[in-house]
Amino acid sequence: MSSSHRGFRSRGFARRIGRGHSGERRLDGNADSEQILELPAIQIIDLPRDGANTKEEDIYVSDVKSLGSYNRMDEWTLTIVVPGHPRIWLDRSMPYNVPPDVGPPSHGNARCKFEHFVMFPLFVAVDRLVQDEGRDPVDWPSVDFVTDRNNLRKLLRWILGKDDHKTFRIDLQLAGDRTVIMAIWAGDQHRRPILYQRTQQRRNGYGFNFEKESTKSYPGLERSLEYDRVIQYNMSGLNLVVRFEVDGCILPTEGNSGSSGSGEGPSVLSAESELSEQLSSMHLSTPAPPSLTRSFNVVGGGASVPESCILEVTTAKNVHWEEQYPQIFFSQTPHHISAQHVESYFYAMDRTHISSPKLQAVNKKLQPELKKLRRFLGHLQELVILHGKGQRLSLVYGGDKKMRLFRMKNDVCCVPEEFLTRFSTTT
Repeated sequence: MSSSHRGFRSRGFARRIGRGHSGERRLDGNADSEQILELPAIQIIDLPRDGANTKEEDIYVSDVKSLGSYNRMDEWTLTIVVPGHPRIWLDRSMPYNVPPDVGPPSHGNARCKFEHFVMFPLFVAVDRLVQDEGRDPVDWPSVDFVTDRNNLRKLLRWILGKDDHKTFRIDLQLAGDRTVIMAIWAGDQHRRPILYQRTQQRRNGYGFNFEKESTKSYPGLERSLEYDRVIQYNMSGLNLVVRFEVDGCILPTEGNSGSSGSGEGPSVLSAESELSEQLSSMHLSTPAPPSLTRSFNVVGGGASVPESCILEVTTAKNVHWEEQYPQIFFSQTPHHISAQHVESYFYAMDRTHISSPKLQAVNKKLQPELKKLRRFLGHLQELVILHGKGQRLSLVYGGDKKMRLFRMKNDVCCVPEEFLTRFSTTT
């Protein structure tokens, strides 16, 4: 837990947040959010200031290890494939043409299908790989945060002052004595299919179709909506478990699409046949918890992929590394490919490794903000421990440079209650 939180001004509620105050009416950008939050806020937190300790050590990540992975499938029944497999980078020769993105993102409702338990698949996938591959069990009581990478990015953007006109909400749940589970508000997940109505209007970019044209599915996973990966690492004293979506992977053996570099991957035909059979039969291979009212399938398939193969892909005329680097840093993704293009014509690629001098220079430039984020997370953990016993909390940013911490009126969980016993320190 963080021992220093200088630079924060956390104070009790100074003015009532309600319908009479136009500046606070938005909360997270949706009026429905107010109906499940207790007003007023517990705490108002200003943007963190520079630390008083000028000798504060740089923020670094160490002890990175993979805990699990899975594909979310485009099936009527909630289905994940464990360990799954990311899309495979084809390494096509430039140039080639890519059609512009149209319609909604293909994974638009992948997370909303899990209703309020948006973190549930994370624990299922980790448990499955401990069981099937003999991995060491996670010491869950020692974990400080369980979160999606996107939550860390949102908080860093707030610190960078990049989100003045964007709002967001992150629900918080205390697990055990110290662990904070951070989940994107379930309401955002349910609204997503509405926000992305199917249309033939062009989206602003080529990213989805470039990924489709430049990668291929692992055999049997053609109906995958996305591939999610779960890792654990130490970020300057904070023990984090982070989930993130992966764009693709670079196979260590060129042309070998049936293996993930471990030498134990199934052949293309056997993998496709076996996985297709399981998906068609759609049996419940892992029981869903009683609190998950909808049926849920966990299907074994794919192959584990080493961290050294994971790939991040962007399409841009110029990469804004201050914006892009946190995506790589918080997931410790080793490979980054930036594709340059003029409209649909893609003519060049820039390959960058996370350890390259270019990205290490970006890391150095962002250190002041990363230090503020580290202090904020330590402070947030203390607030959740203080206020979160038996109480769900929500962190809301309303676009006015301030964070607000609320109690929730209901007891909606980030994960089913029966999954929380793993965080207990009692035997």
